[in-house]
Amino acid sequence: MSDRHLLDNPTWASLTGPHAHLAERYGNAVRYPDDVSPFFALPDEPGLADWSDLAVLAGARRVGPGHR
Repeated sequence: MSDRHLLDNPTWASLTGPHAHLAERYGNAVRYPDDVSPFFALPDEPGLADWSDLAVLAGARRVGPGHR
C-alpha cells in the first residue's frame, strides 16, 4: 500500500485521471488549457527530464492581453 494520497499532488491526479481529456501534455509535464486553469503538474518525484518537459510546455503558453 502506498503512503501517497491523491491530494498530495492533486493537479497531477486530476490531469492524469478524471480530467485527462483536458490535459495538454509534453513528456511527463501536464497542464490545463489556458482557458480552463493556470495549473501545471509533474509526477510526484520528477527527474531532470520532467523539469525540461515542463519548461517546454510552459514556454508554449500563449500570453493573453494584459500579460507580459
